[in-house]
Amino acid sequence: MKKIEKKLVTLATVLSYDPEILVLDDRDFLRNNNLINSSSFLF
Repeated sequence: MKKIEKKLVTLATVLSYDPEILVLDDRDFLRNNNLINSSSFLF
């Protein structure tokens, strides 16, 4: 159950990013997000 909650929190964090920030830091964000996904989205 905690793993599912962790996914939801990570997803909420990603979705809560300001679109303007995403435009400015798109590459860094995607790189960081991939690191987040690889560690948090594993079952």
